[in-house]
Amino acid sequence: MKHTEFKKELHKFISSRNIGQLCTKCKFSEKNKIASRMCDCTWRFGPGLKSIYQFFKATYNLKAILACNYRYISYDNIFSCVFDYNTDCNNENFIWAQNLYIFIFPMEDIAIVCNRHLTKNIPLFDNIVNNTLEHKKMFNFKYYNYDLAVWLTGPHIYIFDEESPLEMVCFKDRSYEQSDVSDVMISNHRWYKKTFIQEVREALKHVTW
Repeated sequence: MKHTEFKKELHKFISSRNIGQLCTKCKFSEKNKIASRMCDCTWRFGPGLKSIYQFFKATYNLKAILACNYRYISYDNIFSCVFDYNTDCNNENFIWAQNLYIFIFPMEDIAIVCNRHLTKNIPLFDNIVNNTLEHKKMFNFKYYNYDLAVWLTGPHIYIFDEESPLEMVCFKDRSYEQSDVSDVMISNHRWYKKTFIQEVREALKHVTW
């Protein structure tokens, strides 16, 4: 599914309302007039995070979602697998945060979740985040978080063309002299130890295929 088509289908999916039945817990609470946190069983405010996640998984046959390790500066083993083909994701609130960026590679059946620090060090991702690629732009969406009982804005999403391989992505070159005042002074030995594709392959070793 192409970028624009997926954006339309996702919007249609997010807009779905009241299609489910009360779960046993909600039926009990309603029958006994017990106040409880709203469940997503009826989709009163649309699909919950697990359903949104399943939509992504089914649409692109995702085998894995890799997320950058939650450290501001990390230059080795930078990705962790937060979902693989045989397990459910247990980091929904993390990967759907507004300040994150999700890049989907249909050719590879994987999605990569990055923070802004990482995208700045990958020229291709940085260009996409800054909207310098005119043919298509990142998009996000609003969803209802049933656990928090609040509307939230989801991450920025970009879908690569079906023929786009991971090999097209690389870290920018960086030397000690190129470090600017706003950054931590970084010498070559503290820069990325592997190529981008090597980092991805390393994280995928832990995926149960």
